[in-house]
Amino acid sequence: MPLFRHLIAFLLLAAFLVQSFSRTAVVVDYYSNTSTFARNCVNKARPLLHCNGKCQLMKKLKAIEDKEQSANQAYKSQLASDLMYSRSFFDIPEQACFMISCEHTQRQADATPVDRSYDLFHPPTQS
Repeated sequence: MPLFRHLIAFLLLAAFLVQSFSRTAVVVDYYSNTSTFARNCVNKARPLLHCNGKCQLMKKLKAIEDKEQSANQAYKSQLASDLMYSRSFFDIPEQACFMISCEHTQRQADATPVDRSYDLFHPPTQS
């Protein structure tokens, strides 16, 4: 059992580190394999630019940024739709009736209006 916990902790830590340092990994890959990046360079015909594959590095970094941005947009849209179509945060389900007094749920079932004061609070005036 402890080995299983250590394995899960290691996998979660590895996933966190890969996600956090993905850009750094691409930059390290560029500096360790500059010749490979230079072979795939788009600007081979213009040697005065001294690109040496930096264009490929920028393309990879842009792809990572776009992927993160689209994942962030998907998360935001899912969160917004969950909030739009969810029930009220303060709604008391009937299963929780045993934990609190059931007056609230019974009042909803009766559908009788409740007398509430809708006047604004005005502090007392000093005379």
